[in-house]
Amino acid sequence: MSVISAKPANVSEAINAYQRGLSVRAAMTNDENQISFYRRENRPMVVGVISMLLIEANQTMNVQRTPSPIQITMIAEEVVENWWIFRLDEIAYALRQGAAGMYGTAYGKFDKQTVIEWLKTYDVEERLSQVEWVNAQQKKQIEEVEQDGDVLAGYQRLREVFEKTGKDALSLQDKERREQKLKAQWKDDGFRKWQAEYFAKKQQESEQNESSENL
Repeated sequence: MSVISAKPANVSEAINAYQRGLSVRAAMTNDENQISFYRRENRPMVVGVISMLLIEANQTMNVQRTPSPIQITMIAEEVVENWWIFRLDEIAYALRQGAAGMYGTAYGKFDKQTVIEWLKTYDVEERLSQVEWVNAQQKKQIEEVEQDGDVLAGYQRLREVFEKTGKDALSLQDKERREQKLKAQWKDDGFRKWQAEYFAKKQQESEQNESSENL
């Protein structure tokens, strides 16, 4: 919320203009620090910022039942304490959406329950879908990198074999497999028995043919 720290001449107009320029994605990414960071570094400051956002939301709604300054501060403390995972821009976005009626009708009141309901609605209906989309994109990128890595590694192995032997690596691989299969066959007892019977039969046929020719 740099717009607040800059202290422009008309803070209200500056906040409204800033909020209008926010999207869910921008609210989640403009500032890398969550409310928990500012709560730890300067709690009074972050409570004051959220209090100003609450006041702006209240004035936008123009409701009859308005909270007192003490109640505004208590609501801000509630947000800082329990919604620390959000960023300040997310609070600004959610409050503007809620005040505009995007999260349902407030029925002429602005209180802690109203604000909490707005934050819950933002979290479930808008923030969660954005988080899932980002996770899906990251997963897709990781899978693409892994796939590219496998392809490149395989290509590199083929290239290394060709450079060493001057021969096609796939052909060499097929030849090695045939040789290994042949060796495995020679080691097999069943194959040896079949081979002996085969040659014995051939020898017998050859001898019979010679005997017929001599007659």
